[in-house]
Parts: sequence; structure tokens; C-alpha cells
Amino acid sequence: RYQTSFGLNSTGSDVSLSYMVGVPDPSRLASPQLVVIFKNLLKRDSITKEKALNEFLQLLNSGPQDEIMALLTDNLTHYSWVQLYPKLSIDVSRQVRILSHRLQGLIGKILGKQLAKHLKESLGPWLCGTLDTDRQVARSATTALELVFPAEEKRLALYKIFLPSLLEFIHNAIACETVKSLSDERFVILQDAEAKFARVNLCCISLLGKLLPH
Repeated sequence: RYQTSFGLNSTGSDVSLSYMVGVPDPSRLASPQLVVIFKNLLKRDSITKEKALNEFLQLLNSGPQDEIMALLTDNLTHYSWVQLYPKLSIDVSRQVRILSHRLQGLIGKILGKQLAKHLKESLGPWLCGTLDTDRQVARSATTALELVFPAEEKRLALYKIFLPSLLEFIHNAIACETVKSLSDERFVILQDAEAKFARVNLCCISLLGKLLPH
């Protein structure tokens, strides 16, 4: 049986690597600008997603701090990003993956301790990003993690604190996801879809290796 979720929030909503599961509804967001951004993040082509990620980054970097904080502390906005981040973090496009990790780091920096509310759902894709086979992607995820958790002891503690959810994430990614659940065959050529699936599995196996000492 295909399992669809590696994390549930308080309302029971799914968060998944699969493009078919845990898709947020942008029309419910309070900010008209974010409605447009999130709708574009759900598009199939990487160029549109890349542009939307850059727009999101610009919005968070340029807006008044109190307004940005209010925007991100809205649970619907935060959780909508939590649902999208895993999918974007494994995108076929290297640039989409890079920007998604960069945005995750900025969101974490802005939210501070409030990031913890949904960190369990985001940490698997984030740590896998630090092990991405592409060096630039891995560097982006690592830099984002260090931005939010500057102290090395706190970064190392994540592996122990979130061990059960990380193991669940790895299990679902390796044992439950497939080439077809990670990529829509109508829009992604088979070669790219298979490469994406292999990369996800390799990252998860690498993450499992880092969890073994814990």
C-alpha cells in the first residue's frame, strides 16, 4: 500500500515528497501577493517556480519586518510553505532546489523559535538537501541550516531530537515513494524522473548513515 505522509500537523494535513499529496490551496492565503507566488510554485515548469521563489525571497528581504513576521506567523502561510518545501527541495531543476533551501533558511531565521512548530515536517528534506549530489544545492541547504542554527551542537542535536520523524521520513521516501509518485510523467521525461528518484534515495541512505550513531 502506498503511504503518502511522513508528517502530520495538528489538523492532520499531509506533508509529502509526492507531487500528488499534501498540496496547499493558495487561494486560502490572506496575502494577494502570496496567493500569486504560491500558485506559481505549484506550476509544473521549473522556470516559473524559480521566478516565484525569487519573488518570495525578495518579498521577505524587502518588506517591513513586522509585516513579514505577521505574514509568516500566520499558520496557514507557514504550513503551506511546509507542504511545498519537500517537493521543491527535490525538484529536477538544480536552481529550484537551491532557492527552496535558501528560502527555508530565511523563513527559519525570521521565525526564530516559532519555526519549531513545523520543524518535524521540514527537517527531513532540509537535512537531505545538505547531502544533495549537487554541490551547490548541498551548500545552499547547509548554509541555510547554519543560518538558523549557528551553533554546531544545536545542529548535531537535531539528529537526536528528531530521530523518530527522520527515520519515518527515510522509510517513506525509500519504501513507499516511486518514480511516478515523485514526478508527473505528463510533464517530466522518464530520464529526469528516474534521476530524481535515484537522487532522493541516495540522499536518504546518506542521511540514514548519519543517524546511525544516534
